[in-house]
Amino acid sequence: MCTRSGRMRERVAPGQESSMTQPPLTPSASAGPCTGPVPRTPEARAVAGVPTGRSVAARITAIYAAVAGAWILFSDWILTDLARSVHQVTLFQALNGAVFVVATSALLYALVRGYAGRLSGLVARARISEACVRHVIESVPDLLYTRELPDLRVTFISPNVTAALGFEPEDFMDDPRLWRDQLHEADRDRVTAEIREQLEDKGAFTIEYRLWHRDGVTTRWFCDNGRLEAAGASRCFGVLTDITDRKETESTLHYLTNHDPLTGLLNQHGVGLILDNLLQIARRRNTGLSCLCLGIDRFSHLNDAFGHKAGDEILVRVGQYLREELRASDVISRVPDGILARAGGGRFLAVLLDTGVDGARALAERALEGLDRVVVHYGEDRIRIGARVGIVGLPAHGGDAVQILSQAENALHRARGGAGGPVHVYDASEEREDALAARWLDRIHAALDKRRFVLHFQPILHLPTWGVHHYEVLVRMREPDGTLVPPTRFIPIAERFGVIDRIDYQVLEMAIDYLRRLGGARPDIRLAVNLSGVHVGDTRLLAWLRTRLESAAVDGARLIFEITETAAVEDLQQARILMDSLRALGCRFALDDFGIGFTSFIHLRALPVDLIKIDGSFIRNLDTSAEDRALVQAITKVAKAYHKEVVAECVENERILALLRRYEVDYVQGFHIGRPVAMSPERAAGGQ
Repeated sequence: MCTRSGRMRERVAPGQESSMTQPPLTPSASAGPCTGPVPRTPEARAVAGVPTGRSVAARITAIYAAVAGAWILFSDWILTDLARSVHQVTLFQALNGAVFVVATSALLYALVRGYAGRLSGLVARARISEACVRHVIESVPDLLYTRELPDLRVTFISPNVTAALGFEPEDFMDDPRLWRDQLHEADRDRVTAEIREQLEDKGAFTIEYRLWHRDGVTTRWFCDNGRLEAAGASRCFGVLTDITDRKETESTLHYLTNHDPLTGLLNQHGVGLILDNLLQIARRRNTGLSCLCLGIDRFSHLNDAFGHKAGDEILVRVGQYLREELRASDVISRVPDGILARAGGGRFLAVLLDTGVDGARALAERALEGLDRVVVHYGEDRIRIGARVGIVGLPAHGGDAVQILSQAENALHRARGGAGGPVHVYDASEEREDALAARWLDRIHAALDKRRFVLHFQPILHLPTWGVHHYEVLVRMREPDGTLVPPTRFIPIAERFGVIDRIDYQVLEMAIDYLRRLGGARPDIRLAVNLSGVHVGDTRLLAWLRTRLESAAVDGARLIFEITETAAVEDLQQARILMDSLRALGCRFALDDFGIGFTSFIHLRALPVDLIKIDGSFIRNLDTSAEDRALVQAITKVAKAYHKEVVAECVENERILALLRRYEVDYVQGFHIGRPVAMSPERAAGGQ
């Protein structure tokens, strides 16, 4: 019997055994959760080879009846034949009874022992399976569960729910509404409805939601994957996976998409999204709206001079100041705090709802006045901050968010490059001009990338010796068709859009190469190169120039840098640092356009320049204007007192030249002396 039942298990059990050795997700309700591979029905036990109580009793009874019946039938017959007397019959019957008792007892013992051994083995296997299942469940970080439908009551959940949510598994069994009550309020109705709907449609569901921790303070995100136990079943089982870290990462990425991590303000993308909504509101209400673009003066130079940590500190301080200024402003007291953004670099954006251009200008002027008093302390340095503001408003200027922000940026460029003060209001008539400027900017970038800038040289006459010892280097841009574009067409665009420094570096590189090719043929020739004001505070220039001069074996004394008076006085301290550092390489400095500033004579003492170039507006009419003659004489006398050489430009005729010789001006240049021309080193070496 045992052998047969064992073969039955070998024949039936492979599929059953595999299912029995895997941890079940839906433990028997009668046996308790995770009690191992015990079949739930008598039929299943019979198929699995596990004896039921009825079958065991029937087998023992049948064996006992067969043995007892055979003994009774045959023992009396055998004893009757063997007995020879009544005494022997009585003796044999007593012996027969004893043998029968012993034999049936032994038989019962053997049967019960055999079945008991099999049952003990099954119980041991069940305990091992239960231990394995519990180990697996407790080792898996996810939460395994079963729920009863339709109320979604949790009937089993993994013990690690305690670590995840602070509840014991029994809490969910004791309180049928606990899971639903712990759902985040914003998710509760949606989650229960979607689970029922997906189970009804597909028999399975996947959904993400938040569950409150037992402390009532924190929530955790879970991805719930569940399915019905079987088609039409009233129970489902599934897995809860903690996705809180993923959600927090997604939230951080979403925040960084719309915010500046340094200042905590919105970035340009974030303010663009808000601006789209505000534009719709302003148009619907027929109210005004203004956008301000504030740019910190010389921010890239401050970064270079003091380091990026100082630059970050400046941005944080300016952001804090603007936030406080906007909150304190009566003009925009109703505007949410969030409508302030950092647009990148040293630029900030503010969107003012229900505020016209006049109100925006008043706020900008007040903000700039207060910003002048902001001082950033970085180490031993005290950094003062200046700024410019561009303003664009609705409904006068119209457009969408992208266009409004672009117009605000263009207004800032005009505020930086114009003479109309630190605040510029965008005008609709400037739109066509801006489009033309954008096309010019593309042409400038193409010329820089393909090195289509060329040098022209204008001679500068030394009056005491009547000889030409140095030239001013002037740049032209060659178009693809060979046409030369004068600097008046592209230099203002390059300055406005911040690419003038690239042009300066390329011109300076070509000038040094020109001197290298000239070699020792004309060691007296010096080149005067215009230097934009953006290099005031440019710490890269010194190292770059030193490397270029050394690699080309060119003496720095053969270079004269011309910088305008207005650019130099914008930051006298940084201008002095620049001039002193380049003069240490042997280079000389000329103060260009001298005389147009009302404090020009004060700057002669403050700046370590070697030459001053009197602005051409005082030279052109020198032969007809007594005022210009008096001013030129005064400038020349003061310059000589400070041991500076004087250069007069825009000399157009012989009468002007004669006057300048009489005033003891050192150098002259202009069309009367010589026009700018392209000149090869060989031609210059020949003295032509």
